[in-house]
Amino acid sequence: MLDSRKANVFWRPESCSAVLPVTATPLAEDAKPFDIGHLQCSICIVTPNQGEVADVLFRQDGRILQLAVSGSRTLEGVALSASVVPMPNHSAGRVLALRRFVSLVKSSALLPNLYPPERRAARLTRVLCALDFWREKRSYRDIGVHLFSEARVEREWNDPGDHLRDQVRRAVYYGRTLMTGGYRQFLR
Repeated sequence: MLDSRKANVFWRPESCSAVLPVTATPLAEDAKPFDIGHLQCSICIVTPNQGEVADVLFRQDGRILQLAVSGSRTLEGVALSASVVPMPNHSAGRVLALRRFVSLVKSSALLPNLYPPERRAARLTRVLCALDFWREKRSYRDIGVHLFSEARVEREWNDPGDHLRDQVRRAVYYGRTLMTGGYRQFLR
């Protein structure tokens, strides 16, 4: 029920390539520890039963980074290492997660330049709005008015080609697809 910028959502590393699996080992005596007290982002750590992977979520201004830490239930006094090989099928997400973590360690923040805007954001926003209205049992015409404006619906709704109606239908269909599990495509 929380806004996505406030909810602590954890994904499994095998389902989402943006989750960075790291291994914690005891820190060498002469090594400088990772100081989580000076980070500019919030941190949520879910510590599991003994021997399982701990999930760490860093969040700042809508940007997130998730680590799956094996070998330790804390980030205090440990060295973290990430395997580069083997890479998952969708390695771009893993590489970006590694770059984000290195940047976090260096700058103490989740920097906006490593979180480019989603190219499909405007379309996905329309799709989710269409889905919300469809779930409220609003008519396709009402959905069209919300998505495209009253003037455009008046002008194009009864066009013989049905282009505007088709856009509304496709938006609702795609929203329903996302709602019933299609959202998993974004995890790759």
